[in-house]
Amino acid sequence: MLLDNSLYKITSQNHSSLAGEFELALNSDHIIYQSHFPGYPITPGVIQLQIITELCGVCLDKKIRISKINRSKFIKIINPEVNKTISIAISLTTQNHESEVDATITFGDIVFTKISMTLS
Repeated sequence: MLLDNSLYKITSQNHSSLAGEFELALNSDHIIYQSHFPGYPITPGVIQLQIITELCGVCLDKKIRISKINRSKFIKIINPEVNKTISIAISLTTQNHESEVDATITFGDIVFTKISMTLS
């Protein structure tokens, strides 16, 4: 994984090849947050996509990449100083060599992000 244990740590996980639920602790001292944005860190959308892709790799037990982003909704800002932990729920459907993914990033009742994408 590229960002695991540097930008985030998995603190809880329950997954199979069809779904996953993860709790992550965000590292607000990571270099990404020093430049995006100084004094008001925000988790970039592309980083959220990468985190979800890495967690899908955990579910599928293989290295994967994004083939297509079908839908992405960045509803609320993830500030790691305010939201030190986040939850990610993933549902996967695999056919041939591709996996369709629906994922949601939340904190309690707050929904930050909803993503639908294809991985290969």
